[in-house]
Amino acid sequence: MTYIQADGSIKIAENSRIMVMDNNYRIMFYSYNGFTVRRSLQNIFIKNYIINGRRMVERLGINEAKKIVNEFYSYARNYTYIPEHVNYEFLQDDAEKLIKIYGNFIPIVPPDQYLSIYLKITSGCPWNKCTFCDLYQNDKYNVLHLKDIESEINALKEYFGSSITSRRSIFLGDANAINIGSDRLFEYLDLIHSNFNLGIYSFMDVFTTLKTKKFEDFVRMRELGMKRVYVGLESGDPDVLNILNKKIDINESINFINTVKDAGINIGIIILIGAGGKKHSQGHINNTVNYLKKINFTHGDMIYLSELSENERFLSALKDKPMTPQEKYDEMFKFKSLSSFGVPVVDYNLTEAVY
Repeated sequence: MTYIQADGSIKIAENSRIMVMDNNYRIMFYSYNGFTVRRSLQNIFIKNYIINGRRMVERLGINEAKKIVNEFYSYARNYTYIPEHVNYEFLQDDAEKLIKIYGNFIPIVPPDQYLSIYLKITSGCPWNKCTFCDLYQNDKYNVLHLKDIESEINALKEYFGSSITSRRSIFLGDANAINIGSDRLFEYLDLIHSNFNLGIYSFMDVFTTLKTKKFEDFVRMRELGMKRVYVGLESGDPDVLNILNKKIDINESINFINTVKDAGINIGIIILIGAGGKKHSQGHINNTVNYLKKINFTHGDMIYLSELSENERFLSALKDKPMTPQEKYDEMFKFKSLSSFGVPVVDYNLTEAVY
């Protein structure tokens, strides 16, 4: 059966298959035989499935991605009209148009922002010194001018066309976009708010942003549409934070997060599984849980558990053995078993966290 959903996307349910595309024929999701494939707007295909109770995630190579695309459209054409030119090459060309708007590849979004409109108001990361992170190493931090954001908004409206109704939020890029001067930020948010009737979301850190933003700033941000900010805390353990080169003061950051909460903005806190290696694992768990107990969580907040992928800089700073995949799995299980904070605790797998 074929459904036109409330957001304008097209859903086809055929026996064990579920196919979803926007009304410009871009594949969004494909579920079949226990597998689910998501296509990112940058034409990356993510496949997930369950083996022995574990959720497995992998990025598909081009040959398997083409096979999925051909299969999707072959079945979908039995139920709805799809132009003949719509195929893998069509999707790849479409992705290149989007990347051209941004000027480069979009590295990461939170798992609940896959259906956002990614809007760059900054590029790169203002800190860019965390030992574990390679996402912005080649990007010089820069704040976009208002006229560039206006052009970006117009280009994105043209790119999405009528399928913009399937987008559910605005995500501000890149890393810690709200760290810019408050007056400039308010000007940008006002422009965005006037163009899109959607909630606004962004990454934020808790060691540079607390120097630039006060309670009144967050109140104004909420008034201009800000719904949730995502904090890459990674750990509540000082020794682990030192390994990660995150200059977080525990007490100051807790007070700052609660200030954001008091202003009426939700929080998403990201914890890095395996960040302390074998030696610091227990301290990482205990001190992070104690940290989270001091946050005034409410409905709409989230806790994300993201498994560390070690690089050379992190291993050099760790000066110890990294955790095995099984040890990371066990550490994640311990976090979940101790996480009774009244808010969802969900996996944040960077393999699939692409826009």
